[in-house]
Amino acid sequence: MVMKDCLEKNVQKKVLIEKHREYYLVLDEGTGAIFLVNETSHFLYENCDGQSVESLCELLFDQCIDKDQLDKRTVHDGCTKALETLLKMELLTIK
Repeated sequence: MVMKDCLEKNVQKKVLIEKHREYYLVLDEGTGAIFLVNETSHFLYENCDGQSVESLCELLFDQCIDKDQLDKRTVHDGCTKALETLLKMELLTIK
């Protein structure tokens, strides 16, 4: 995955998402697999369609309340790791 790659939700997966405390439970209705994702991963999943990795990282950084106290590179690194995990879960695909 590179910064210019565009991502989208995997339309082959039918998922049910439910908030549970500070996390989200993601049920893959096809396989019965259950994933637990944090607020960041949920935000990225909900906003990914047609967005590049780079633009998703920027969007995430812009949503941070205390962004003036955050290192942009650290946010981008965390964003990239979360997106890679969503790809491994097959919840996202690269366009």
